[in-house]
Amino acid sequence: MLQLPVTKQIASPSFALGGSSSVNALRGDIQMWIYQCFCVSGPDSSHVGRICNKEVVYISLVEHSHPSRTFSYQSDLQLTILRWQPYLQGTMRKHLSSQLGLAAAAALLLNILPPPVFGLEVAYNTAWIEGTPLAYTNKNTYKVEKSTTVNGGVATLGTVDLAGNAETQGLKQYASHKNYRLIYVIVEVGYRLVANKAAGIKTLADLKGKKIGTISGSSAQVFTRTLLNSAGLSPSDYTEASGNVCMRAPCAANSFPGLLKAKQIDAFGVWETAVELGIEAVGEANVVVFKNASIYREIYSLYAKEQSLKDPTERNKIVRYVKALNQTLDIFRNEPEKVYPTVSSGIGVDVPVLKNVWEDHRWGPASLTDGVLLDFLIKEDKYLAKADKRQAMSRADLEKFIDPSVYEDALKL
Repeated sequence: MLQLPVTKQIASPSFALGGSSSVNALRGDIQMWIYQCFCVSGPDSSHVGRICNKEVVYISLVEHSHPSRTFSYQSDLQLTILRWQPYLQGTMRKHLSSQLGLAAAAALLLNILPPPVFGLEVAYNTAWIEGTPLAYTNKNTYKVEKSTTVNGGVATLGTVDLAGNAETQGLKQYASHKNYRLIYVIVEVGYRLVANKAAGIKTLADLKGKKIGTISGSSAQVFTRTLLNSAGLSPSDYTEASGNVCMRAPCAANSFPGLLKAKQIDAFGVWETAVELGIEAVGEANVVVFKNASIYREIYSLYAKEQSLKDPTERNKIVRYVKALNQTLDIFRNEPEKVYPTVSSGIGVDVPVLKNVWEDHRWGPASLTDGVLLDFLIKEDKYLAKADKRQAMSRADLEKFIDPSVYEDALKL
C-alpha cells in the first residue's frame, strides 16, 4: 500500500465491491480514507497548491485496484486526487464529512464518484507551429480516451506521458535521462536566416563582424552557428544578440523582426513565423535569406519514457496515440487548408503568414531506422557536448535513444 505524509488520519475501513456501475469499474478491494490537508513534494509538486491547505476527501486504491493503472507512484495517486477533487467541494464535501459517519460517507463516495480516467498527458511548447499536430491529435484523431496537452517539452517529460520538442532539447535531456526515448519524428524544419542588405550582406561570408540574433542554447543557435561555420565563420567572427520571438505583426521593438528593422541587429536565425515577419518588416527587396537544410534542420520529435513503453497498458495507449498522430500528419501534409484555421488560432499567427512558411515544414513521420537520424544526432551531440562541457555520448547510447518499435506497432493497427 502506498503511504503518503498526512497531517491527520482518520480510521480506514474496508469495503467490498457493490453493484453500481462505478463500483464495478474498479477491481479488487478498495480502502478509503478521509484526510485533512496534506502537502506532497514529489514529482508532481506543481499541483501541490491546488490541494494543500484545504480539507480533501480522497480515495487511496490498493495496487492493481483499477484495471488500467498500477498505483505504484506517488504522482499517480496525486493526479487521481486532482481528478476526483471537483466532486468533493463545497456543500458535498461538508455534508459527507460532517453529516455522515465515516462508513456511510465512504460507501456513498464509492457509488457516486466516477472511476478515474487516465488519458495521456502530452507536453509541448504551445506557442510554436511544430507542436500543433499534438494539439490537433488530442482534439480530433485520438479517440481512445480524452488526453490533454500542457505547455512544456522534453524537460518536463518526468511528469507527463509524452513530450514534443526539437532534437536539440531531446539530446540535452537524454544526456542525463537515459530512460528517455525518441519514438517519432513529427516534422523536420529547414530554418532560415534573414539579413539586412543595408548592412552590406550578400553572402554568408559577409556576416563576419556582424551582429546576429539568435537564442542561446536552442536549436536556433545550433542552426545559426552551423550555417555560418559552413562559410568558414566561427562564433568569434560575429556577435550573437538576444531578442524575442514574434509570431504575429506588429512585432515589438525588442523582437528579432523589430531589431532587424531598427538596424540594431544585422541578421537573425530562428524558427517561423519570426523569420517571415522579419522579411516583411524590412521588405523582401531589402533582405537576403539563407537556408541549407542539408547542413541543419530541426527534427521535432515525440518522446516517451522507457518505463512507460515497457508497461503493456501505457504502451498500448502510446501506440494508439502514434496511430492517431499518423492520421493527423496526413492531413497536415495533404490537406493543410483544413488545419490552417486551427493552427492559426492555436498559436496566434495570421493565416497568410502561416501559408508562406508551411512549405518549410516537412511533416512526418520520418524513418527512424535508415541511419540518417542516428548520424545526424551523433554529429549534433558532439557540438552540444562541447557547448555544455560534457562528454559526447557514444553511438551505442544514441542508438538506444531512438526507439522505432512504437511507430512500427502503430502501423500494424
